[in-house]
Amino acid sequence: MIRVAVVDDDRMLLEGLASWLSGRAELRLVAAVATVDALLAALP
Repeated sequence: MIRVAVVDDDRMLLEGLASWLSGRAELRLVAAVATVDALLAALP
């Protein structure tokens, strides 16, 4: 399984990518956030 994090400040694009990635069995969406700071805070 491939873990994926998405960072984009365009909310519509971010939601679309998150939705598309969530439907892929071989991928696991671990974060969908608007900033790199938010990504770093969300990761363990």
